[in-house]
Amino acid sequence: MMVRPAEFLCATSPGTIPRGKHDRGGASVAADRHTWTIQLLDIQPEDRLLEVGCGHGVAVSLACERLDGGHILAIDRSEKMIALARRRNQQWIDAGRASFQAAESATACLGSGRFDKIFAINVAAFWRFPAPELAAVRPALVPGGALYIVHQPPAPGKERASTEALRGLLPARGYRIHAIPTADLEPAPAVCVVAVPDDSLPAHELDETVGT
Repeated sequence: MMVRPAEFLCATSPGTIPRGKHDRGGASVAADRHTWTIQLLDIQPEDRLLEVGCGHGVAVSLACERLDGGHILAIDRSEKMIALARRRNQQWIDAGRASFQAAESATACLGSGRFDKIFAINVAAFWRFPAPELAAVRPALVPGGALYIVHQPPAPGKERASTEALRGLLPARGYRIHAIPTADLEPAPAVCVVAVPDDSLPAHELDETVGT
């Protein structure tokens, strides 16, 4: 899998994507940021995906619709969220397209799994120092794989802080920034920092003190 730069250089409009957060039964439904993220991932049928901080599993449902032979592993530190996500995605679990694990990303049991794309939506641990998740997931990316960190704050303007933090953290954790697409969503713009492993930087040179 190769990341194609042209797909990430311009802002995206939400168009007619539904903005509701829950249906009448209380189940979480797709928000603009979920749909936009899945579009950015450009999921191929046989991709192997990892979502960190899956919540109710909304993005998993959208991703599984595009998989055929591929698989998504979704993790969340909350047992309750994992239970809800499993319930929501039972058909995809039965089809072998999705699995779930209650764990912190830095301590998750990924086994020998390698992923084409790893993504996280509104998971602040990726841009708050010391951001152990950045180092934890890097070895799980296949050559040519990419990490997508999406942030949509509750109010406009706050997305800039996470982007600037990642500009400092990512190079020190062995990544280079590939692109930073944005989307004009409600109630605030969303940004996605797309990063790829920088294999030119030896592991012993990675800076674990950035931000101090």
